[in-house]
Amino acid sequence: MNKNNFVILAHARSGSTTLFHMFENQGIKIFCEPFNKDSIMKYLIHWGRNDFYSAIEMILNEYKGFKHLYSFATIDQNEFIKEKCNTIFLYREDLISAAVSLTLAFKTNVWLTNQKNENYYKEKFYINPEEVQSAINHLSRHMKLKDDNCYVITYEDLYYSDKDKQKKIVKEMFDFVGCKIENYDKIERLLDVKNKINPENWSDIISNWEEIKNKVILPKI
Repeated sequence: MNKNNFVILAHARSGSTTLFHMFENQGIKIFCEPFNKDSIMKYLIHWGRNDFYSAIEMILNEYKGFKHLYSFATIDQNEFIKEKCNTIFLYREDLISAAVSLTLAFKTNVWLTNQKNENYYKEKFYINPEEVQSAINHLSRHMKLKDDNCYVITYEDLYYSDKDKQKKIVKEMFDFVGCKIENYDKIERLLDVKNKINPENWSDIISNWEEIKNKVILPKI
């Protein structure tokens, strides 16, 4: 099948918003999370205006690609998306950090860097290890959708690769989905570690970080 469209298929707190903006700031028409509960597309499906599959067709007719979190659809629906689109499969190798980030976002309702205020770092946060474990179990299910047809990229590739490797990965990803990089400087600014929502060391803001690391169990993937 000749696939003209692409999907960023990710789990929460994996850097998918950065990828979305990466394509957007190169002039590529891309839709953000059409099946998020707050999205207009989800609203239309809920009220019976469209079913999931016709909604996909509508998106792909108007947009080159879209960003999608696996948890917003069933396994069968996600497989359907993969059949229709070139798939950038994005995940975070450090599942504990992803789970803490997700739990903290729900706790603070701060999901993006620009939502933080001056009080965000004034006190350390306590995060229940059981909530982190639940988040780890949830996020790890995303890996069942990875296969050899996907272009696989990690959060760590995006933020922690050296500059040459980072640039090579980004170019390969754009080539994979048939898109052109017009201005790499804009991408490089997005990937600056200083723009991450949370610091590199969780112990700076999570009071029981060591307890979490010692208590949670990572699934076998």
